[in-house]
Amino acid sequence: RKRRLKKKIGSYPANVTPPPLKKEKLLLGVALDQGHIYSVLIQDKGGIKTVIGADKFSANKAKLDPKRNPTGFSVAIGKAYDQLTTKLEKKGSKVSGGIIKKLHSSIPISFTMNNTSSLLKTIMVPIENKKDREMIIDYDAKKNLPFNSDDIIFDAIELEQGKNIIGVANADYMESPAKTLLDKNWDVRLWPPPAQAVLSVFRWNYPGKKHDIILIIHIGEIESFLLGYNQGYPDAILPLDLGIQNLTDAWKYRSASSKAKWDKRDWCRVPPSILKSDTKDNSINMQKKPQDDAVGPVIEGWDQELERALNSMSQAFPVDNISEIFLSGCAEEILFFDEYLQAQLDVHVEYLDPIKNIAFFPDEEERENFDLSKPALATAVGAALNLDKTINLLPDMFKESEKFRLGNKFGIPAAAAIFIAVTALSGWTSYNHEIMESKLSTMKSQASSIAPIKNKFEKVSYDKNIIIKQLDLFQKEIKLSNLSISVMRFFSYNTPKEITLDMISFQRGWERGDWVHIGNSLEKVITIVDGDKEFARVTGSIIANPALKERYFSNFIIQVENSGLFKKLDVINKKTTSGMDIDNMSFELKCEL
Repeated sequence: RKRRLKKKIGSYPANVTPPPLKKEKLLLGVALDQGHIYSVLIQDKGGIKTVIGADKFSANKAKLDPKRNPTGFSVAIGKAYDQLTTKLEKKGSKVSGGIIKKLHSSIPISFTMNNTSSLLKTIMVPIENKKDREMIIDYDAKKNLPFNSDDIIFDAIELEQGKNIIGVANADYMESPAKTLLDKNWDVRLWPPPAQAVLSVFRWNYPGKKHDIILIIHIGEIESFLLGYNQGYPDAILPLDLGIQNLTDAWKYRSASSKAKWDKRDWCRVPPSILKSDTKDNSINMQKKPQDDAVGPVIEGWDQELERALNSMSQAFPVDNISEIFLSGCAEEILFFDEYLQAQLDVHVEYLDPIKNIAFFPDEEERENFDLSKPALATAVGAALNLDKTINLLPDMFKESEKFRLGNKFGIPAAAAIFIAVTALSGWTSYNHEIMESKLSTMKSQASSIAPIKNKFEKVSYDKNIIIKQLDLFQKEIKLSNLSISVMRFFSYNTPKEITLDMISFQRGWERGDWVHIGNSLEKVITIVDGDKEFARVTGSIIANPALKERYFSNFIIQVENSGLFKKLDVINKKTTSGMDIDNMSFELKCEL
């Protein structure tokens, strides 16, 4: 029975198949979540998926934005790849030389990033409206995005019974990490959003839950999300404005632990004082610790955010009938978090195991020695599974090489057949050569008679080019107008209650005040700089507890920078009123569009 059971581990569950044209025998899943990079190498051989190796890399800094810091991203992603390669090389004969050679040359990669640059949506298209499916999906893909909807990458997949999933990405944001990976000669073939990766992991590892109503809570470094799984299909996916770095940020303000490496956070836990547990446990773990006073309010704030999200998703997902909750991402790093949620929501909670139905190479002994957090690997494993009905937001610069690869795969045999056919026809071509020469001389004489038409054509082409330039200018103005609307919408929906915006204005160029000597006095002269650029000027104020003002402002700045609406953001002015209004801080932002 044991042998029979081991054979089944890693095999395809019912109703799950590989993509018809993109089946990869070896695929490296790489997941970026701020300063953490997770990698999992999976082999698909004989219908069995096997983990060859997995690794977690921690960058120098906790926050790593590929667009704002492409150099830091390039260094970190390169080190993460080398660290995995070295780890597999040290296994010796347990990993074949062919796989190591692949890692040193070029291995197919599926890449995902857990931030606001991409997301997964669900949409229902009634059967009677199926003929309008493309129009409905195109409209829905651009709704309620945290970035500019004019420049997006999106992919949609029809499931069953009118259910569809849509992946949407910020094309402008994705361009920077994609270029970095292309410069490193990475063979990126898939780019799923993180929620799609978690959905793939659940489909693969928990086929027995197909008829249940499941809530998956993915805790990331800064960004998290809820995924409602209803009897085999995703019903709702909602972002959560929280992450494990909320806890580390709260604690480092009070403790010298901020000097320690950022990823050393085994102290993270839900304070026992807010656990709704009847057990009287006097163990060391349950005693009060210094960090409890710092992280307790943060956990309670998470509770409010979770309640808001559940209320929001209740229209599309039966939250009152949830049978089980699975935690993925960094959740396992927070001690007692599963107990806390189980008590709060009154539903059984367990951690997601992304490799439950994946075999280990060379044998199951490797599973027993596996020392990484399994829930944390969920997005990397999901990216490497490469299942059917999976969203792929691959940037255009990788699509060309992917088309070329598929063209070679299917085109070379076709080219061989064409070559044989051409060889067979060469005799016929030689026979008709003289006839073709006589026809060619006739065509030359006809060509000389239509020479006057050339001048007319050139004039029309010139006029056409002028019109195209005018249209380009008009399109730029329209794009700026739409971008202004997106900026206003973003600030309207995302400005915290503690922050009041006094003015949002749009302008070409920026006024710079310079003091110059005129006679014996100094005069301020206004100079327009960056006249070829568009800017948004944002002024406002924060009224909050003096101890929290800087945190509110920093979080607001991060949120604006991550929106993808601005190329660059500068804080021009920031000052706190003295005296009785010490809780009031005014600010001015310079946002390049």
